This record gives sequence, structure tokens and C-alpha cells, in this order.
Amino acid sequence: MKVCMLLKSNDLINDNRVRKESRSLSEAGHEVTVLARKYERSAYSERIDGVNVIRIPWILGDPRRLFIEKAIEIDADVYHAHDLSTLDIAFVAARATGARIVYDSHELWHIRVKRLYKTRPIRRWSFLLREKHLIGKVDRIITVSDPAAELLKNRYRLNDPVVIRNVPPRIVPPAPIDLRPKLHISDDKVILLHLGMITQWRGFEQMLEVLAINERFVLVAIGGGMGDGVFEEKCRQLADRLGVRNRFKILNAMPFDEMIAHARGADVGMCLTQNISIHYYTTLSNKFFDYFLAGLPVIASDFPVMSRLIEHYEVGKVVDPSDPKDINLKLNEMFADSRKYDAMRRNCLSLIEENNWERESKKLVEMYSSLVPESVVKKPMSAMNAKSGSVLFIALTTIDSEMLGTLLKRFPAENITVMLSDPVHKFTAENVDVVNTRSLRRVLRACTRKNYDMIVTCYQNQGFLTLLMYDLISFLCRKREQRAYFPFIDLDYPIRCNVFLTERFHLNKLNTRYYLLKQATKFGCLREGFFI
Repeated sequence: MKVCMLLKSNDLINDNRVRKESRSLSEAGHEVTVLARKYERSAYSERIDGVNVIRIPWILGDPRRLFIEKAIEIDADVYHAHDLSTLDIAFVAARATGARIVYDSHELWHIRVKRLYKTRPIRRWSFLLREKHLIGKVDRIITVSDPAAELLKNRYRLNDPVVIRNVPPRIVPPAPIDLRPKLHISDDKVILLHLGMITQWRGFEQMLEVLAINERFVLVAIGGGMGDGVFEEKCRQLADRLGVRNRFKILNAMPFDEMIAHARGADVGMCLTQNISIHYYTTLSNKFFDYFLAGLPVIASDFPVMSRLIEHYEVGKVVDPSDPKDINLKLNEMFADSRKYDAMRRNCLSLIEENNWERESKKLVEMYSSLVPESVVKKPMSAMNAKSGSVLFIALTTIDSEMLGTLLKRFPAENITVMLSDPVHKFTAENVDVVNTRSLRRVLRACTRKNYDMIVTCYQNQGFLTLLMYDLISFLCRKREQRAYFPFIDLDYPIRCNVFLTERFHLNKLNTRYYLLKQATKFGCLREGFFI
């Protein structure tokens, strides 16, 4: 079965849940492709854990059209949407290809958007409408805990969602990295560890206040450099005001094995999620189980899902996450008796033996095995046109022979004209002609004087505003076909559908909302290439 996972919020490198799911499906014999977000640190395409990864860049705003078009081109049997931000993309792609949809709800979005967009009612309404009218059209729903599944079931009157918890793989932990010499921490200090992004509502203010109360503690946060940096800087400023900056250490996000090796050099894991919504109250975060894999007892919020596991396996203590004095008291209790502390560390291994990804992933594989019966017949995808008579390629940067070969495979033609701003390459093919694009006037003249069957604007990583102008010139010429091509993800689609019309108004977002509104009110149906 061909599976396309849609991940719009990150580049997959540090998303352990999605990596585990994609790897398990690949090992079960499925062909898995992940469409993720492109960051500066990550490549446009690569293979990770036997899975194809294609990353979509943020170009002049949210590239929703690129996600949709690439997902449709992959022509998957199942579109697996991670969180609400990709559910509409999966819905459109599935309607175009006849595929099934899996909605993986990492968070309770109907609760989250109410908190995030309190002062933006139209934005909040668009999110709530999207989930309300699409969640009933998916084939399977996955969530992270039993309480979250019950809330989704009651709100949307669903069948039982599949609960797949964020448990770690059962692996031999890597050798520990001694954090004390690396971060210049003395032996008499106790290292408190936080794994994950440095963002609001994760208890950082309370942990820093604990440092101010008790000079024995040092806080190490692994996950810096992943957000917008605003809250991370606020934490540094708070640490300066409290006089604990020298005991607040931040390490950048790192691969999973390296993170666990660093975690094994700490003394206790901190999981102080704040009780700001029912989602946070019922969640089981990745770091909660990652601490146990590293053999670390935890100080965790006194929420039902976490407290049951902590009390059953005796692997830590629960606290009021908003009260620094209570956190300090429970930390002192944990380290007052070394024998009980050592027993907690041993119990962590017992918890992982019974709560690990090898057991949890069986539910995912079983769900997929029953998802697409043999009787389902997929709609055929429309193929590219046959070989064209003549094609004009417009680009800003130099096209080398390798890229030209890729273009010719995607757009076969008898005669090719390539317009470049710096044509340093000389192509030996007889049917290829190279023209210098030194001015828009020359581009306009080339587009209008010769009767091309197709004009292709080759989008690369620079000069997008000029390429938009080329799109406009091409469109006004009214040739048989005009297309935009994106070499970094090997994707093309008609110029009339291009999202890069304006940076300010984000027409791709507005078109998506409009299309979903038509679906919700039953005033229209999908016509491929429009209202997306």
C-alpha cells in the first residue's frame, strides 16, 4: 500500500512520533512518503529510516498549494494527516485520487484554537469549521491518550478512535554523556532536565523560580533553537532577573539517540505541563516516556494520565505544576533517600518493558491492514500531455545539463528554448536553444513572437517576484498551456493555480477556506485545480 504522510509543522528530523509511525509502516511492507516542512538545516529530499522524505519550503507565505499538488502527484492509497493543519490537504488529495484518509490528532484542536485565537474570531472559526466538517469524512482517527479519544468521540459522535501513545522504542540506551564537565556543572549540583522545545505553558517560569529557591539545582533544557526564539529569550531574561542565569543551560535540539545519551547524564526529568486546557490535562507528551527510556525518574504535573503511570510503577512524584514551592518540596523528597531514588531509576526500565513502541505500533499496523480492502478501486490520475511540439523554459539562474535532463523528461518536446539570466552552459542537444533573459522586454518578445505549445516558468530559490512577472507574461500570451515548475521538489502545475500571486493576502489560504466552506454548505463539489 502506498502511504503519504502530511506533516506541515516541522521537518521530521526531531518529530519522533511521526518517524516511529512511518518507520513501522515501512517495515510492515508499505511504501511510505512523508511531505514535511523545509527548514534551512534540512535537505529538500532524503531517505530516513527507509522512508522517502520530501520537504516543502515556505515561499512567500504558506505553500499550501505545493503540499496539495505534490500529495496528489504521489497518488497514494492512504493520506495520513498529522494534526488539523494538514487535514484539508489530505481531504482534497483523497478526493482527487480516490484514496482513504487517516487523521492523526496529536492535540485536541477544538480546544487549542480557542486558546490560541481568542482575539481572532474569524481565524478561530475557520479552524473549528475545518475540523467539524472534515473529521466525519475520514476513514480512521488516531489520538494520543484514552481521555483524548473519549473527548473526540463525544464531541463529534465518532466511532472509537485508535489510541497510539507517544511511547519510545525498546532499544539499548546509548552510553551516557556526562553533562557536568561539558556544561561546567559541579558535582554537588542536581541536574533537572527538560526535553523538547522551549515554549510557553511547559513550566519554564516555575522551574526557574525553583532554581532561585534552591541553589542546589541546575536546569538543562535540550530543545533550544526550534521555535521563533521569543519565549526562549524571555526565559533567559527571567533567569537574569532571578539571578540564576549561570544555572540555566540550553542545548539545541538534536537527534533522538544523541538526546537520550545526554538525558542519561541528568538526575531527574521535568514534565510540568500547565493546566490551561483539557488537552494539556489529558496529554501524554513524548518527553514523559523519553525520560524513562533514559532511566530518569520524573517530576510531573498531577494530571490523571501521568499520575496513574507514576504511582503504578513508582517512577517519580506528581506536583502542582504552577507552584514552585511544591515542586521544590517534592524534589527534596526525591533526593532525600538515595535507596528510594535508585529504586525509581530501576523501575523506569520496568515501565519501558511494558510500554514501548514495539507493542504500541502493532495497533497502527493492524489498523492499516484493514483500511483499504481489495474491492476499493482508485480513480485514475490524469496523465501529462503527450510530447509537445515546442516548449519555452523561463528561469532566472543557470540550468545545468542535469536539470535540463529532468525538465525534458517531465516536459518532452521536439524543440526547446531555454531563457536564462546567465546562460553559461552550452547544451549539445540539437533541439535546445538558449536565450539570455536580460530584460522583461526580451522575455515578452520571446513569448509573443513564436508559437510555443507550452511555456514553463522554472521556480528556483531566488527572484520570485521576477518569476511572478514571467508567469503573468506567459499567462497573457494565451498559449496552449502554461505551467510553473519547482525543481527542488520536482513538481509542476498550471500557472493559473499558482499561489504566488501576493505575499500580503495569502490567496492560497483564502481559496482553501472558500473551498471548504462550499463543501460544508453543500453548494459545490471538487473540480480539480480550482477552489483549493
